[in-house]
Amino acid sequence: MQELTSSQFQKVRPLVQGGHQHPEILSVIEGRNPGWIFADNADQPGSALVWNRGMHGFYLIGDCRNEDFTEGMDNFAAHTLEPRMRRYGLTDFEISGHHDKWDLEGMFASRNLYDFEQLVFETGRKASVPETKGYITLPLHQYSEENRWLFHTPLVKEHIEAFWTSVEAFKNNGFGYVAVSDAEVIGLCYTSCRANNRFAIGVETAPQSRGKGIGIYLASLVAGEVIDHGFIPYWDCTSDNTASKKLAQRLGFRLVHRYQCIGFPL
Repeated sequence: MQELTSSQFQKVRPLVQGGHQHPEILSVIEGRNPGWIFADNADQPGSALVWNRGMHGFYLIGDCRNEDFTEGMDNFAAHTLEPRMRRYGLTDFEISGHHDKWDLEGMFASRNLYDFEQLVFETGRKASVPETKGYITLPLHQYSEENRWLFHTPLVKEHIEAFWTSVEAFKNNGFGYVAVSDAEVIGLCYTSCRANNRFAIGVETAPQSRGKGIGIYLASLVAGEVIDHGFIPYWDCTSDNTASKKLAQRLGFRLVHRYQCIGFPL
């Protein structure tokens, strides 16, 4: 297994063909999202493993029948990946394939595995959501001296730094809105990944401000920006995340894809 440099990432771009076009994978390959890529051969990759830092997850792409690649994955994870993950403070290894032919359980048969399902939603229609009172909304993507302070607040800084290589990269490629009350950011919705014509959306509301409709209102603004610019909003959540599913459905998103993941504790 060989780790690719960022200048080599585009070499694995053909490997995503024939499977679901995850923005979380493509955005790393295209250099917008921070991550790692490992391949069976750095010059002519046939199979590869992609890690998206913001998602804290791994994705398999390419030839799922490559036995040299698949049979060595568990050992590679134990000796190379797990030490890195612990330095990031991560406690679980989670992985999926870009199609359902990857034998995830077989690759990690010696581990104490758990599995879960991810749901993908998309929409092409803007939703009208009333704004609730008690806060103001500010756009993150319209970067200026007046809103620069927002990128230094804990909620915004954590999410933008996790998913984007820099604030500049987000400013040039992303959309986002925040809710501010008494000079404090109490809600955030932003595009976390961009690839092809799709923008993945993430939303976070401060614990003390949840249940007030802030998240869905901010999400409606971000989804609207994506649509207004001719792109498709993309929503990905676990099948047991009832709140996230309901929010997506209230915004008019429809289910377009399901995929399986496995994980194990480090």
